[in-house]
Amino acid sequence: IGIAAFNNCTKLSDVYYTGTAEQWNTIKISTDNNPLINATKHFEYTDNYVSYSGTCGDNLTWTINGFTNTLTISGTGAMYDYSKNNTPWKDHKNIIENVVICDGVTTIGDYAFYNYTYIKNVSIPNTVTKIGADAFYKCTGLTSVKIPDSVTTIEGYAFYQCTGLTDVVIGNGVKRIGSEAFYGCSYLKTMTIGKGMETIGYYAIVNCSRLKDVYYLGTE
Repeated sequence: IGIAAFNNCTKLSDVYYTGTAEQWNTIKISTDNNPLINATKHFEYTDNYVSYSGTCGDNLTWTINGFTNTLTISGTGAMYDYSKNNTPWKDHKNIIENVVICDGVTTIGDYAFYNYTYIKNVSIPNTVTKIGADAFYKCTGLTSVKIPDSVTTIEGYAFYQCTGLTDVVIGNGVKRIGSEAFYGCSYLKTMTIGKGMETIGYYAIVNCSRLKDVYYLGTE
């Protein structure tokens, strides 16, 4: 590594290296690279590198890969419900761009991703039965969402003012959409509603000024 290659990289705190510590020590690092030399080294990095982790249900764990900006929730059973800005991953909300919920998870908790504006993609498996209140409130980076047939309830404010949403697919198992669930999704253009729908709550799909087409999978 050449002279001053990392000079003035004053914010450099962590370096992730795919090799071992022994291999790192064989690298010739020239002078004026103190930020690189003084940074914390993480060896044998892989794509599955876990930067942060914890629990979010009796049998659920969460991990964040800080390189892919992906939050993964895995295990079995229900996710805990939370209050505003009180999730276990709250300190990392500004790096979470992708949310992967694995098979086995049965609910998405209240306020799980409340105002997480950097989330771009969310994957919901066919084991989830409920999307909690305010779960994706103002997740303005989301552009589309597919709700599987296993879901029966979308609670109120679940996707409130997700202004980036353009397409929503609601599976055949959904029976109820809570009040203001999709309120203010101002760029929503198309919505598919499954044939199992029974109740659409107060102001559930209001101020969606660009919504032009609704596709209903049942009969008239």
